[in-house]
Amino acid sequence: MDRAVTLQEVIDENLRTVTYNVERRELYRWLRAQGIPEESIPPAIRIGLEAPNNIQPIPQKSASLNPKRKNTYLRFINGLVLDVLGGDIPDEPYKAAAILQGILEKNGFTMKQDTIVSVLKEIKEL
Repeated sequence: MDRAVTLQEVIDENLRTVTYNVERRELYRWLRAQGIPEESIPPAIRIGLEAPNNIQPIPQKSASLNPKRKNTYLRFINGLVLDVLGGDIPDEPYKAAAILQGILEKNGFTMKQDTIVSVLKEIKEL
């Protein structure tokens, strides 16, 4: 005959194991930040991390960008970056780039830190 399990026994049994709920994007970002190569991350973690379907790459019309348009883009990016970084771009561009890179990856985009640093330097020159 089976005996009844008490609530205390269920609690005691469940407390022996700690379970964490982690978003796949955050786990992926953390693994990449630890230097784990993309190909070493299990596919189960990488699935669904592609850029959203409704976002298409910007078509390249020409190699050069109109200087007025480029300045508009940089001012726009500057406003967003200032908001994300609390109103100021730190003097250490790689520190700011790491923060921005994490936000990009969290939203399904990838960009090299050197590229982000380059853009940050252009923004500071505005």
